[in-house]
Amino acid sequence: MSLLVPLGLLGLLAVPAVVLLYFLKLRRREMTVGSTLLWRRSVHDLRVNTPFQRLRKSLLLLLQCLVIGLIALALARPLVGLGEAGRCVAILVDVSASMAVVERGVPRIARAKAAAEEAIAGLGRGDEAMLLAFGSRAEVLQSLTGTAPLLRDALGRVQARETGTDAREALSIALSALKGRENPEVILISDGAVGPLPEIPPEAEAPVRLVLVGEERRNVGLTGIEVRAPPDPGAGPEVFVRVQNYGPEAVSAVVECRIAGTLLDARSVAVAPDGEASAVFPVPAAAVGLVECRLAAGDSFATDDAVRTLLRPPPETQVLLVSAGKHALLGAERALALMAQTVVRRMSPEAYAAGGPGDPVPDVVVLDGCSGTDLREGAFLVLGGSLPFPGLEDEGEVTFPTLLDWNRTHPVARFLSGLSTVQIAKARKWKLPEEAHVLVEAEEGPLVATLARGRTRAVLVSFDPFDQSDWVLRSSFPLFVANAVEWLSGAGERSRGEHQRTAEPLLLRPLPGVSECVVRDPGGTLHAVPVGGGGLPLFAGTERAGIYEVVSGEREPRSVAANLCDPAESAIAPVEKLKLPGKEVAAIRAVPEGRREVWRQAILLAFLLLLLEWYIYHRRSM
Repeated sequence: MSLLVPLGLLGLLAVPAVVLLYFLKLRRREMTVGSTLLWRRSVHDLRVNTPFQRLRKSLLLLLQCLVIGLIALALARPLVGLGEAGRCVAILVDVSASMAVVERGVPRIARAKAAAEEAIAGLGRGDEAMLLAFGSRAEVLQSLTGTAPLLRDALGRVQARETGTDAREALSIALSALKGRENPEVILISDGAVGPLPEIPPEAEAPVRLVLVGEERRNVGLTGIEVRAPPDPGAGPEVFVRVQNYGPEAVSAVVECRIAGTLLDARSVAVAPDGEASAVFPVPAAAVGLVECRLAAGDSFATDDAVRTLLRPPPETQVLLVSAGKHALLGAERALALMAQTVVRRMSPEAYAAGGPGDPVPDVVVLDGCSGTDLREGAFLVLGGSLPFPGLEDEGEVTFPTLLDWNRTHPVARFLSGLSTVQIAKARKWKLPEEAHVLVEAEEGPLVATLARGRTRAVLVSFDPFDQSDWVLRSSFPLFVANAVEWLSGAGERSRGEHQRTAEPLLLRPLPGVSECVVRDPGGTLHAVPVGGGGLPLFAGTERAGIYEVVSGEREPRSVAANLCDPAESAIAPVEKLKLPGKEVAAIRAVPEGRREVWRQAILLAFLLLLLEWYIYHRRSM
């Protein structure tokens, strides 16, 4: 315990004065009487009728001294608890989606706010604190202050957001604000899943304490949605939904799919412990509007129980095939003819090279067996040939290259199989620029790669699939061409429903001359977004899952669905350790007790003792 006003203990000087009063005796007036038979007590007093008497045991004296001592202690403003005086505390509250998990009827965010309130209540005289909230981004709700009501007002505005978690920005802000302060301290209140953490500089001496909230570990959630192109001409698209189980036991999850509020289908999906599965819903070809997939039985975490997208009519892709002739009939054109909503136009290499700036610009240019063709701005699928692309070096020809592996996660190589059996007679040996990404690799060098520079994007194949290999005879070749055209044109993104993850900025497309766009969020609130300056305007307030509608300022009104789709947030199990670079911080379940004043308690106790002294005195007098 320490004292804010040590001079208040001077009040203890009143104790000797009270004790001195108990040494004094009552002096009585002398009287002459005929007999002392009835005055024995007076005779007794006469025997000791001196100014002072011996101090006798007295409960009243003890109580009076205690009252004086407590009043003096209250005047000295005592502090009790741990920690140094004059602390600077940064309180960081996790407001990400997982903080909305309801446990025993109470959401985690409510427990986090209660822990933050304890931290504020533990501030003593001379202490300062700041309050930050963090989800996918950090927000300073209250800068450093010693005024507790300001911190409590800021804490009242804290609400859970339906976004992922990234504590790096919040920790960086807190450590920067505490730099150079005496007795710094960071209290991070979270369920522990805070994402990657920043490198803490050596000069940052503020200890970080993780106050853990949350108990529930089991959860089944929808962590992804995708709308894929029709598998057959005339068929409708397919909606793929990813279901993940974060529990130790296998579950059978029922997923419902609705279009414009009408139930399309329901599928039962078996998901292994800590595993994932998918549900596929074929959609009618003419279907447009809101598609919502939802887990039929909810759990403690409702945010990941639903995903949404908005179906639009399929876009049309304009493809220009530049070919020497024989390749057009037996090579790329046959693969392109199988693609729905694709318009193919043919042109000779000579006509393409002589083209002018006024020619129509296709979505994708397929260079089939062309050499020496300069890549202009645009999207290109290059099948064989030698290209004068800046940074790409042609080191000659290799024969019968040995294929090693291919990138199965890239959209261009998605669902390809059997590439290891493709026979390649000859291929160009390329040295690619740094920005290129190899998709198919052989011992002799890259066979298929992607390259992007400025406004030019290309998929490069270092051999002629028709003349120099048997790839065109295999089913993977038309699938590769379709994937490449879809990726280059962005048709895959456009053919998917309008959806994105929460916290991702919503790109607006205002008409020329429009000064303001208006966005309606899922709660119905309108947000005005000014238009001006360079680049396209963005709306960054997509922190709630649901439908966002751009109601003005666009070429045509449109809606976009925002989904959590974050496996890290759906893994709701509390994390018991905070892994900072170079060290680990073990979680605690309660805010460390701070230094607090107890003068009010001292005054209350003194008052109660005074009442007791009054009661004893009057009881003896009666």
